[in-house]
Amino acid sequence: MDVSIWQGLYIELDTAGRVRDCKGALAARLDGSVNTADVELAHLLAEPPAWTVEDFSMLEGQTLDLAFKGRAGVRLHTRGWLERLPGGWSLRLLDVSDQVERARAQERRLRLLDHGAELARRLRLARNTDRDTLLDEFLEGLVLRLAIPGAGVLVVQADRRWRLARRFVRPGAPAFPDERTLQRLPGLVETAPRSVRLDATGDLWLVPHRGRDGVEACLVCHAGVAETTDLTGEDWMRLVDGVVAPWLQHLRDETRREEDERNACLQDMLGSGWWEYCSQTGRYLLAPCLGDALGVARASEVDWPALVHPADRDEFRVRLADVTAAGGQFAQALRLSVAGNWRWFRLSARAQRQRIIGFAVDIDDIKANEAVAAAATARLESLVDSAPAIIYVQHCEEGVLRPEFFSASLEVVLGWTLAELCERSLLSLVHEDDRDIFLERTRRLLREGKASCHYRMRDRHGGYHWILDEAKMLRDDYGRPLEAVGLYLDVTEAREAAERVRQSEERYRLLVEDSPSMICRYRPDLSLSFANRPLLDYLGCPPELVGSLSLVDYLSDEQCEAFRRRIAALTPEQPLCTAEIRVQLPGHEHAWWLWAERGVFDCAGRLVEIQAVGRDDTELHRSRQQLHQSAKMATLGTMATGIAHEISQPLNVMRAALMNLLKRVENGGLTDEYLAAKLERIEGQVQRAARIVNHMRGFGRRSEVEWQRFRPRAAIEGAVALICEDMQQQGIRLELELVELPEVCGHADQLEQVLINLLVNARDALLERKAREPTLQPWVRLGAGAREGRVRVEVQDNAGGIEPELLERVFDPFFTTKPVGQGTGLGLSVSYGIIRQMGGELTARNESSGACFSVDLPAG
Repeated sequence: MDVSIWQGLYIELDTAGRVRDCKGALAARLDGSVNTADVELAHLLAEPPAWTVEDFSMLEGQTLDLAFKGRAGVRLHTRGWLERLPGGWSLRLLDVSDQVERARAQERRLRLLDHGAELARRLRLARNTDRDTLLDEFLEGLVLRLAIPGAGVLVVQADRRWRLARRFVRPGAPAFPDERTLQRLPGLVETAPRSVRLDATGDLWLVPHRGRDGVEACLVCHAGVAETTDLTGEDWMRLVDGVVAPWLQHLRDETRREEDERNACLQDMLGSGWWEYCSQTGRYLLAPCLGDALGVARASEVDWPALVHPADRDEFRVRLADVTAAGGQFAQALRLSVAGNWRWFRLSARAQRQRIIGFAVDIDDIKANEAVAAAATARLESLVDSAPAIIYVQHCEEGVLRPEFFSASLEVVLGWTLAELCERSLLSLVHEDDRDIFLERTRRLLREGKASCHYRMRDRHGGYHWILDEAKMLRDDYGRPLEAVGLYLDVTEAREAAERVRQSEERYRLLVEDSPSMICRYRPDLSLSFANRPLLDYLGCPPELVGSLSLVDYLSDEQCEAFRRRIAALTPEQPLCTAEIRVQLPGHEHAWWLWAERGVFDCAGRLVEIQAVGRDDTELHRSRQQLHQSAKMATLGTMATGIAHEISQPLNVMRAALMNLLKRVENGGLTDEYLAAKLERIEGQVQRAARIVNHMRGFGRRSEVEWQRFRPRAAIEGAVALICEDMQQQGIRLELELVELPEVCGHADQLEQVLINLLVNARDALLERKAREPTLQPWVRLGAGAREGRVRVEVQDNAGGIEPELLERVFDPFFTTKPVGQGTGLGLSVSYGIIRQMGGELTARNESSGACFSVDLPAG
């Protein structure tokens, strides 16, 4: 066998196609796991052939390409021919693996390039919305065709940092490096692809895309792609440029479109836009939005100077001519005609190659606000300069406050100017007794940011003014003090007035505290808010307990109810009332005070407090009670004869009954029935006498302390019971006209005393007239009735009346019309006082027959 066969592969086959022998240099490269002896040829092949053993005769002498299973999974590609042998066949084959691999690599290269070219063509024709989808498709095809884990596209941003625009990673493959990791990639200046190592991430294959400004984008693939493909560096550059260039162009178009939209939106919102002037043609061009804002029909042909206000037109033309001639730029605020009205615009312009390009912004609102602000500033400056308050600003420099601004009112109030204050220290103008206050104000202002205090400051003429200093510290963003803003208020008059008020209050306080009268203030619930020393002494309480004291603790239930009724009756129109009150003082002592109250109302007419002044009338009240009691006893004395006669009547009856009993005993005719009848009669007379005595005892007893509700008819009947017998003896007819009467408040015995006085006076007057006129038929009429919530009791006689000139004096103390030695002149005066205390009236008048006294009392 020749040498060429042994350098290749020689295989002998039997007629059934089974291997009988395998020799040659290539035999060692076959898969060692397969036995080459007595095995079918198909078991040695990596790819099944397109023919069978029956086709050997037809294939004799033809060239055959066979791929065998090689070691380590590497295929062995061979090419040779088939020869006939006795009893079999032989295959003579040579190694053509390199040629096959080159052909396949070229095929993969062409497919990749075709894939890139197709995607580049589609990208050039695609819409902006499809650009990222097509780039993703390109990366996916690249990853699948090259069998690599992943690939991505990086874009260079304005700050020269990488941005991972798109990427594709095969499922299950290692993660693609994130954007932060990719920032460690070096800047690419060269245009050739290269491999780069990133720490633990491994090697990356970089293919840059270079534009007019250098590298604009870069294709990034996982390591190993350069060795597994037959693409040259030029192929990689052509592949990336073909796809990335149109994608970047779409990106730039999208960016430019968004920028145009933003500019158009901003111009529309601001009522602004660009304008252009061509010096060669003299034509003006306007942005469409600016033309719409100005109401120009054709923005490409506009008479711009005609839109400018005549007052601003010359300045605009001169500035435009200067820029046209010498270049540079200018800015001007002018008025343009908009729908027949003038609106302010700010124009800016710059010379640019035979053209003037500018921008116009609507500032009419700003101008209007500036006008309003200027007017407000002028008014404020005028107000500040004429105000009594001094507004100032002090600059803070290293913790020292230096005068920087003072309003013109400084000279009006203190006579100083800002320049004079800057030459001297403010502290030197402060009163020496107040300098510690001024220094503490500065420290507090620096520490807390605000301060308020009073001190005296000297004016130019040497006088001192009380100043209220209110200041606030302004700070920067870091909290450092910048300046203090504040005001001085001249409060000299207020301080002097406050001092006068304080002195006046001190004088009045001494008057109130040293007054012998009781002075206090209390709320509608009777809790005290103030009480002077005399009242506290009466109540036995120290001054510190005033806030916890209440008049309720010293009043009976009846007195509390009377207080509430009086308070409820107070109004802003009628805020005053006076009453006599009874107080239960410590030690179970009753005190009677004359109490004058005045209601204090708020602006809504609501009662807030009651101010009261009281005087202790306890001794006077006791004297009056003693006087009433003495008058009562005197009345009883005047009725003693009549009462004795009335008591003697039951005694005479009892004496007669006893004499009759004795006669029956002596005669022996006393029976039980007769004895019982006489004893019953004696018992009735005893009860009659006891009633008279009990009535006299009750009438003579002192009145109760508290008022009570009672029926006036009982008092009327009691008075009649005591005087009727006496009148009958004197021949005086007593006529009664009584009805059911409502209750009244007071003392029943005192009302009875008043009526007895009136009846006794009527009796005496009648007896005096009868002495002069024996034919007189004397009578006294006692009537009572109720009307409109009041009870009236009248005592009338036919004694001829009271002389008119004496009628007004009948209630005066110690006045009497009786002869000397008869009467004290106190009966009617005491009666008048009793009725007044009960809230009623006692009046006297003359009727045709004689005098008529009326007692008028409130019901209930």
